[in-house]
Amino acid sequence: MIVWAGSQEDLGYRLLAAGTTEHVIAKSGDLGEVLSLREPAWSGVAVPPGTGALRLAENSDGLAKAVGFADTLAFAGGLPGAFGFLSRVAGMVEAVRQASGQEYLAGYARVNATGPEAWAALAALTQLRVERIESTPDALVGAVAHRLGITVTPPQHEPTIEFDPTGFRWDGARASNERVELYTAGAQIRLLTSREPDIEAMMAACG
Repeated sequence: MIVWAGSQEDLGYRLLAAGTTEHVIAKSGDLGEVLSLREPAWSGVAVPPGTGALRLAENSDGLAKAVGFADTLAFAGGLPGAFGFLSRVAGMVEAVRQASGQEYLAGYARVNATGPEAWAALAALTQLRVERIESTPDALVGAVAHRLGITVTPPQHEPTIEFDPTGFRWDGARASNERVELYTAGAQIRLLTSREPDIEAMMAACG
């Protein structure tokens, strides 16, 4: 069973429910309270972007620690606590690759956002092997860049790829935030079920 930490009205819930044969339930409210309700059938909890899940995880993988948040809390058998993962970066990378038809993107990138989504975008753009990443100076973005081992500079060049809260844009193409949500949910399904998601059904759920 997969738990969505939110409402059944959320796009994240609809995508998870459409993409797997596993039972998916929604539980709104404080994440700590949701975790306290853990049942043996739960494989994990999918969480909207934010920093709270990482603080509640017993442990987490290197990417989640470097970026500064987790959006997937996985349970292992009868072990106590949850292990935190970050699926958002994989969702961003896959959304761009599907829209561009390319494994990697060349050129300059600019992040026009702040907060967890901006941090995840830094990691995604690094995996897409852009030549340079620019961002409005921000202490937290700088800290995430340091942990990722990359250099982020103030805006200086005309970017070839941009990220803002609506998604990624480049060369007249776009990977919308909705597509990022879709592939993020797909990554969460793979992580929590060890099965491939039904991407076509998930696309239909986007409306």
